Amino acid sequence: MILEAITVGFMFGTVVVKWATASAIQSKQSRLAEASEKNGHARQRFKMAVGEVSITDRDIDKLRRKIKVSERRIAQLQEETTKLSKSAQEKAELDQEKLRLAQEMQNKKGPS
Repeated sequence: MILEAITVGFMFGTVVVKWATASAIQSKQSRLAEASEKNGHARQRFKMAVGEVSITDRDIDKLRRKIKVSERRIAQLQEETTKLSKSAQEKAELDQEKLRLAQEMQNKKGPS
């Protein structure tokens, strides 16, 4: 009878240990699943952030190229403006010289 009670006690103890082990394993599995889900979400957020950085880098490069093109165009326009200004000044000087010569010619013709 004592032997049976000891056997039943060991069986009960084994069942309790198995139940406790199964509960611990189930708890760890649920925590692992939760951690895996959080990891997946974090990984997805990271991929999105990397994508946004890539898009931003491309936009920055595109705008830098536009700035360079605009700076070159501004330099060309300044050069053109300088040339046109010089040309206009030279034309004005020539017109002034022509006017002076015409007045001289008229002054020479007038008194005679």
